[in-house]
Amino acid sequence: MCSISPSPFIHALGLEAVRLLSRKKEAPDAVAELVQALGLPSRLSELSVKPESIDAIVAGAIDNLWVRTNPEPINDARQLHELLIKAW
Repeated sequence: MCSISPSPFIHALGLEAVRLLSRKKEAPDAVAELVQALGLPSRLSELSVKPESIDAIVAGAIDNLWVRTNPEPINDARQLHELLIKAW
């Protein structure tokens, strides 16, 4: 059980975002809906990342702590490249 009052989160995210998160649904769907409600980009292309930059991103990220400890293992650069292509 979380001992932190939810009020700081309500103010930070906004009441509509909290309503979205409180509905019963699968976590990926809830996160996607929250990202959309907050007007945040959901694709690398929306961040002006060019497809030809993906190789350089993979090279710089493959040894990153967050890549190495990802809940779904990323075993090699090819797998990371494929993931980033899907996210583009």
